[in-house]
Amino acid sequence: MWVPTRILAVSWNKLITEWADSGADLYGKQWEARHTGDIMCAAVKPPDSLASASSNGELVLWRLETGQPYARYNVAQPVHK
Repeated sequence: MWVPTRILAVSWNKLITEWADSGADLYGKQWEARHTGDIMCAAVKPPDSLASASSNGELVLWRLETGQPYARYNVAQPVHK
């Protein structure tokens, strides 16, 4: 996903990786690991949130500004953790 000043990528390594869109930063910064399954999709809600979902039914909501998670759900137990 391309958000202002950054590019975010999700993958099967259970992590979200962030790069500067200027190309100046050659190494990506990995966000804190919060998924226990492979991340299969993600969506951005500008200007403040990212939602990522994994293969085992987890949904994690993140703050775009800090890269910190603020909520976690699982489809098997749809109660905020």
